[in-house]
Parts: sequence; structure tokens; C-alpha cells
Amino acid sequence: IVHWGSYGLETRPAPKPSGTLVYPAEGNINPMRGTLEAWLRPEFDPWSPEIDKVPLGKRGAFNNSFFLLRLRNRDHVGFYWNADDKGMRFFAFVGGKYPIILGAKAPTMKKGKWSHVALVWGEEIRIYVDGRLTCRRKWRGLFGRPVSLEGAEIVIGGGRCDFVVDELRISDAERVSFDLSRPPGRDRHTLLLDRLDCEFEPDGESGTSPEAGRPGVPSPETAFV
Repeated sequence: IVHWGSYGLETRPAPKPSGTLVYPAEGNINPMRGTLEAWLRPEFDPWSPEIDKVPLGKRGAFNNSFFLLRLRNRDHVGFYWNADDKGMRFFAFVGGKYPIILGAKAPTMKKGKWSHVALVWGEEIRIYVDGRLTCRRKWRGLFGRPVSLEGAEIVIGGGRCDFVVDELRISDAERVSFDLSRPPGRDRHTLLLDRLDCEFEPDGESGTSPEAGRPGVPSPETAFV
């Protein structure tokens, strides 16, 4: 019997079970042009001094997942809260490499406070937090090229995800402004709009009830509030 650890283990957050909400990608997202947005409420402290005690590049245990689009060939893109940036970060994993990693600080994100986050793609990647553009970079679509969505999945949560998620909307247009005074509406560009207000015990089989788009299936560990 062996018990082992590592120096600095006491500064890292304890892992929590995290549910997932999985949508079919086909029909719910356009990988070449679009906007992903949602309201997130961190249940962790993005500005915890414990994060700063860990060297840059070794803070992965503090990262918090939000969105993943994964293809059948294992290529994938993600949008998550990154402890090095102390804000939302986008990445693409294509052909075994990370051709783009983009993120910036999000000073308005606070524990227990709702923040609106948005990822926009087309001829460039743009990240918005609470309506403010935090960073941008030239990049074609989500994967840098056209891809097939056959068998692809959109995953909300997974890994460490200490967020409450609400008002999820995916569009096939590059939105440049966001009305933060009311929930997002459905228009001709809306592919998926899921307000996540369904009331049932997630069983890994029953789907959500989106106003637009194909439903997502929550894992049994997923909590609805």
C-alpha cells in the first residue's frame, strides 16, 4: 500500500464531481461563423490568493470548464475560465497541436456574481465578458478550417466546472453587442437557445427543453437550480 502526494498539494482546490450537459453539434452550431453566449455565476473565487501561490503554468487544478466542441477525430475547441489568465480562455486542439490559445483577464467576474460571457468566431476570435471585449485574434472559424460535425458533440461542464450556467444561446452570426438588461431572445440567427429552466432529475437519458435547437442530455451528476 502506497500513499503519496506532492509539495504544494495543500494549496490546490479539492476536486469536485461535475456533471455535463451534452448536445448534438449538428444543427446547434456553425463551426465557421457564430456566437456562443451564456450567463455564468462562479461558485469559486477567481481572485483567490491561493491561486497566486502556484507558479504560472501549473495552476491547471484551478481551471473551470464551460464549453467544449469535440469532433469524432478527437480535434476539439474549448472555452473556459483559466487560472493563468484569471479570465475566459479559448483554445483549439487540431491535429495534435494547439494552433491558437487566446485569453485575458476578466476583472468583473466575481464569486457568487452573474457574468455574461461570449465567444465570437468568423474571421477572428473575440471574447467578451459582461459586454466588454477582452481580447481578439485572427483565426478562421473555430478550427481554422471547415470541419464535419457528423457525430460531434457540444459539452457544457465536465472536468472541474464550479459554475452555475444559465441562458445558453448559440447563433450562426458574429454578434458585436449584447443587451445585458434582459435574457437573450430568439431571432433568425439563433441555432440553440436553452434557458435551462427544466425541472427534473437528470438521468443521462432525458433531454432539456430548448426554445430553439436540439436538446441536451444532462449526466446524473448535473444539478439544476
